[in-house]
Amino acid sequence: MRLVSFLATALLAGRALAQSGAANVVTEVAVREEGGAVVVSIQGTKPPSFTTFSMMDPPRFVVDISDTSFRNVPAETSGAGVVQAVKCLAFGAGASAVGRVTVVFAREVEPPDVQVVGERLLVRSPRALAGARSDGRRRGPRLHHARRGGRSASKAMPGVNGGTPR
Repeated sequence: MRLVSFLATALLAGRALAQSGAANVVTEVAVREEGGAVVVSIQGTKPPSFTTFSMMDPPRFVVDISDTSFRNVPAETSGAGVVQAVKCLAFGAGASAVGRVTVVFAREVEPPDVQVVGERLLVRSPRALAGARSDGRRRGPRLHHARRGGRSASKAMPGVNGGTPR
């Protein structure tokens, strides 16, 4: 009888330990504007272990959350402000499962600030990058041609755009 009681206790303890090591499950991905910034909120069932990286064409920010799956989260969520959309993709299985959240921007932005608050991951994008245009192309430096005595500087300087000395 003691053996059965011991085995039942060990089984329950093992089950509780296994559940505490269970994968993180993302249950909500939301986008909201907050005080001049756009915040992507990723709610999980455990504090996340993650890596991030940026990509271009189109500009986007990727968050890979290890040992994670999604439950009742759409594959794509509409954005707000500079965030055009948020895409969710799960790959791998078991301990090698990865939940990928990709924030797609309408134009170049400064690198987002990432914070963990309990079981929630917050990706805060403050504003468009200085010099970015609303059509997504980056504004280049303006070129001004200085004039000397009615001639452009390039004509007054030898070797610059075929200019000749005076």
